[in-house]
Amino acid sequence: QLKGDPTTWQQQLQRRYKQAPVFAVVSGIGATDWMPVHEFCDQTALPCLLPNIDFVPANADGGQSLYFSRGLQAEVDVIAAALSAGSATSVVQIFKRDAAGSIVAQRLRQRLTASTKLELVDATPVTALNAMMPGAAVVLWLDTPSLAALPPLPTAAPVFVSSTLCSSSIAYGTAHEGS
Repeated sequence: QLKGDPTTWQQQLQRRYKQAPVFAVVSGIGATDWMPVHEFCDQTALPCLLPNIDFVPANADGGQSLYFSRGLQAEVDVIAAALSAGSATSVVQIFKRDAAGSIVAQRLRQRLTASTKLELVDATPVTALNAMMPGAAVVLWLDTPSLAALPPLPTAAPVFVSSTLCSSSIAYGTAHEGS
């Protein structure tokens, strides 16, 4: 298990690899910064197989790493494609200002800015209703408790929810039935 700041991980990996060389790095769990492990595996020609991470490094194609999923980047790409093809004139992103929420909101903003003319508004759950505009699509980059606490959104708005960040079986609509 790697400890401390991700900037120290490559040194930790090098030290461990010298002490006990391995054939491959199998699995592994990471949240927002897997790049030091990815780079270590590439530099040492060590296969890195199926890590469980939220963010696949941008240069993940080729190299020594094989990812089971592109994680949150796959969600960004699918949502961006749906928004680009849809009828919404604006998008309201509602996200927590933590590492994962900020990163995915930034990536969707970059993706949509590069490919569409949609107006994009970033909001925290607290400011969500004030940020709503007629005809806006809503993207929720929220964990389960934040999603459950969110006030009802306009029913006509297309709503996209991150299945990775909202890791339980909560259904947004049922949390607000009768509201």
